[in-house]
Amino acid sequence: MSGSRAKHGPNVGAMLGIKILVSSTIEVRMRVLFCWWTFEGYFADCWRALASRSGVEVSIIARRPEAGGVAPHDPTVLRGLDATLYEESELLRVKFWIDEIRSRRPDVVVLPGWVNPACVRAVTSRHLAGVPIVMASDRPWQGTLRQRLGRWRHRAYFRRVDRVIAAGERAATLARHLGIEASKITKGMFGFDMEKLGPCLARRSAGEWPRSFLFVGRYVPMKGVDVLGRAYKEYRAGVANPWSLVCCGVGPRGRALIEAGAEDRGFVQPGEMPGIFAGAGAFVLPSVFEPWGCAMVEAAMAGLPLICTTEVGSGDELAQEANSRIVRPGSVGELVKAMRWMHDRAAKLPAMGERSQQLAASHSCERWAERWEAVLHEAIGRRCGRAGSGATVR
Repeated sequence: MSGSRAKHGPNVGAMLGIKILVSSTIEVRMRVLFCWWTFEGYFADCWRALASRSGVEVSIIARRPEAGGVAPHDPTVLRGLDATLYEESELLRVKFWIDEIRSRRPDVVVLPGWVNPACVRAVTSRHLAGVPIVMASDRPWQGTLRQRLGRWRHRAYFRRVDRVIAAGERAATLARHLGIEASKITKGMFGFDMEKLGPCLARRSAGEWPRSFLFVGRYVPMKGVDVLGRAYKEYRAGVANPWSLVCCGVGPRGRALIEAGAEDRGFVQPGEMPGIFAGAGAFVLPSVFEPWGCAMVEAAMAGLPLICTTEVGSGDELAQEANSRIVRPGSVGELVKAMRWMHDRAAKLPAMGERSQQLAASHSCERWAERWEAVLHEAIGRRCGRAGSGATVR
């Protein structure tokens, strides 16, 4: 078995099969295995928050990032975690997942939707029939034929799932359409580090509010980058002293942004993003399709006013009149109007940023860990026939 691991160090108790005594009772340990695909900085922060909770052991399996990919995250973001990275070819083998899960003996396994068919087939096999499964999903309900057929194509998997954590209401709606009981669904798939992002508002407010728009995301049509390029060009031509547009990402449509006058920073590693957020005046996410929009939640947590389309899933919770401008996807004219609105109301932006941060507070890593720990215990209870009883003692 090949792979690269990042750990705190040897867990002596686990090696000897010993459980630590808490007060006069045996501590209930819960071993959680995240069978992931890609990994992101914000999930690494959340995994650390979960692993820091008493009685929880977290391990992660994920794909080794490709050099030059759309999200070439530095594996050092996983520092301090029990994480193993594998080549994609290994993660696409059913036997790999069966062997890994059986050898690790987790109390509960978490999968990101059904993105990896091999992993789905593994957890629905007889070899892993007794392992509790939690599914995390950000895919929204769209009512497409593919989604309607997917309910039947993956019905064995959906029946197998003990609990679901959806990104928001749109993803929760899809889960219900897939035949998953409403009692099994909780919202709150994503979390972000408030300690890192929260101070950005104070840094920004300490001086003159920055005259700069910020876009963070892949440079692909789905993110609305062509619309953003045209809108920014029109905005610049129609105002005196236009704000800059800073873009962080990679992708084939980056040229459209550069030609419009934007500053392309390329892919920025998570550790550098707080400085980027602190130097911006407003965040723009013009997506034509956006199941959730993690970058916008981070921007809100960093205290930025928001411009987004109605397609952004996290906008249901974060985009209000008090802190945002919401536009139709694909509308250059509405996006120009929203950018000019921000440009002309600089004095209101600090208060808007404060409201953004208030709305994003429920997505902190600490709240995420609390939410997930409860759901993971419930999944174990359901599988064991003792709803809410928690993990088993080995």
